[in-house]
Amino acid sequence: MAFQTFMKFPQRIDVHQLSSSASAAGQTVKSYFYSETINGFMMPGSHERDVSPYVKDIDQYHIHVPKQFNGVITYQSRLFNVRDNRGTVIEAGPLEILSIMKWTGPSGKIHHLHITAKVVSEVQ
Repeated sequence: MAFQTFMKFPQRIDVHQLSSSASAAGQTVKSYFYSETINGFMMPGSHERDVSPYVKDIDQYHIHVPKQFNGVITYQSRLFNVRDNRGTVIEAGPLEILSIMKWTGPSGKIHHLHITAKVVSEVQ
């Protein structure tokens, strides 16, 4: 019984945190740095195709993670390299966090986290 639950978390996900610094010109430069690898269970949520002005396919995912990772994932985080239990990359990312919900079990305590994330689409 991993993570004190009977749920399976077969995927491994790299969490990157937001960092900002000042450039030589005085502008704020934002970047993401690797923070931690977590376990999770990812399933497809929805798919959207935007055709104006450029064709973009935007996938959305629902990810369940153990309650022990509460605080590791924030709204400023990005998720990269979602891998299966053999190390094959399922989704390279980056994934943007849309929502973080705490799911409770029958006891009323936090059971796991439900994260909704979508692929980041850059405007070109």
